[in-house]
Amino acid sequence: MSVLPIETGTLVSVDLLLLFLVSVEPYLYNLITNSFTLPGASLDSGITTSLYAADMAGIFLVMAYFLHELTKEEKKLLPGRLLRSYRLMTYGTIATAALFLASILPIFWSVSVLGIQTRFIAWMGTFVVMVIRRSVEGRAKDPTLDQLVAASRAAN
Repeated sequence: MSVLPIETGTLVSVDLLLLFLVSVEPYLYNLITNSFTLPGASLDSGITTSLYAADMAGIFLVMAYFLHELTKEEKKLLPGRLLRSYRLMTYGTIATAALFLASILPIFWSVSVLGIQTRFIAWMGTFVVMVIRRSVEGRAKDPTLDQLVAASRAAN
């Protein structure tokens, strides 16, 4: 955010949307946790978890938009060596938003595995997306690192 030109109207609007979504998230999370701990509370229809999933998807989509704005080469906001890494972050963030959006479907509330609703299992998939992105990013860096080590040895 420190290098993103926030003065444009679109970025200000999207930033305000992000602030709203972030402020609503703890409230929705609290509703979910209270529904499992307070007697008489229930999530029969999954409305609260659907709202939470929509909120989280919105947060991730806004973050993906910000990352996309950073990676526009004509704006030269990032050094060239970081562009690939930030693009991978953008794709990972979009995939995470897609997981949250897909989990809104009723099937993710009505089907459970080992007593856990598949909606919660899908949310855990965000960690899988992160691991995949980091491994792809790491593979891209390894040849470069090998080349640097080889160049260093050749110089010595």
